Amino acid sequence: MIIDGNSAPEGLMGIYILFCLLPVIILIIIDRFLVTKFGNQKVNIVEFSFLGFILFLWIIKMLLNL
Repeated sequence: MIIDGNSAPEGLMGIYILFCLLPVIILIIIDRFLVTKFGNQKVNIVEFSFLGFILFLWIIKMLLNL
């Protein structure tokens, strides 16, 4: 509905939303494949480690920007 809107900014917003959804869908498909191949527990450990690393880098960035 947003892409078929009345103005050009509405159409661009709809296209931007679609471009943001594509990487998320690809990540979900990869995640489901890895869960079926390696098991839920091993994949969760890796995902939580990756999330913790991202949070650690974010905290360091915030502390260095003070």
